[in-house]
Amino acid sequence: MRVPTKGDLPQAQKFLEECLQMQRGLHVNNNHLDIASALFELGCLCRQAGDLPQAQEFLEECLQMQHALHGNTIHLDIAAVLFELGCLCTQAADLPQAQKFLKECSQMQRGLHGNIIYFEIASALFELGRSCRQAGDLPQAQKFLEECLQMQCDLYIYQRPVWGHTRPPGHCSQGELRKAQEFLKEFLQMLPVIPADIREIEIPAERELEQVRQHRSDDRSASR
Repeated sequence: MRVPTKGDLPQAQKFLEECLQMQRGLHVNNNHLDIASALFELGCLCRQAGDLPQAQEFLEECLQMQHALHGNTIHLDIAAVLFELGCLCTQAADLPQAQKFLKECSQMQRGLHGNIIYFEIASALFELGRSCRQAGDLPQAQKFLEECLQMQCDLYIYQRPVWGHTRPPGHCSQGELRKAQEFLKEFLQMLPVIPADIREIEIPAERELEQVRQHRSDDRSASR
């Protein structure tokens, strides 16, 4: 048996489909976390491979099973599936559905974590901002992306003693937010390897936000 190398998506899919088939055989006619996990991994893999219809099929079955397992309670596993479905719908240009899934994910994450800033909440805000920008709703996109960027700055600056700040998260003024962004860039340059969660969320958030601001500025200039 050949272990799939990084990026060997067809081989990974083959193993996961075999795993899913085996899990279904073990838990006949039952909803089970192991089946839901296999469905989730297959959905994520198919989305990564660009097979969006197949990814949606796996993720929607996973979501249905997670709801059956957890009832009406808010749960991290449900939020994770909602997030993936939201990203998938953005990829497929089904923006209203993407925003529906991502807003539900964001609400669930806030319900789970309360007022604590959290990576998963920032991720949902980023994807919401990106979806709104693609839909042409620039004011809403800017709102989500600014909140995402503020949360990321709080996470990397005000919760870490790197720069000696002691102000609690969520209390940055606009000037402090810009200073935090400058600190963050300097901090990134000091790192031998940029952590994946910064590379995949924080930097795109800033880039998306700058694009939104530029589009809004262009729109205002054109209307004069």
